[in-house]
Amino acid sequence: MKLYRERWMYILTTLFLMYLLTVLLLLVLTLLVYQLDLAGWIAQLGVTVVYVISGYFGGVLLGKKIQHQRFFWGMGIGGLYFVTLLIASLVANGGALKKGWVCIFIFILCTLSAVCGEMTRK
Repeated sequence: MKLYRERWMYILTTLFLMYLLTVLLLLVLTLLVYQLDLAGWIAQLGVTVVYVISGYFGGVLLGKKIQHQRFFWGMGIGGLYFVTLLIASLVANGGALKKGWVCIFIFILCTLSAVCGEMTRK
């Protein structure tokens, strides 16, 4: 039971740190877009890169705490990250979603980046 509780604490802490990194990177991206007057597609690309960086970071962090079944845990943390992003997006946009293929693409990027972070951790 204690091991179960510890794993959930690792997962919640990792998710919190992933979102903290996401917020910080999005603030930097916002400043860059504003100061350099970048095009909209560059800002969208930057947001996608932020998701990948945060997913990778989360995979590395969780991989340091949970030593086995790295592929599974990487997919899990990446999936949880995407689900919470999706819920936040639904709340912010009044229930409207982007195109279906965009959601699928972002889900794949979030999970694969977290798996890569899990697999490459030392």
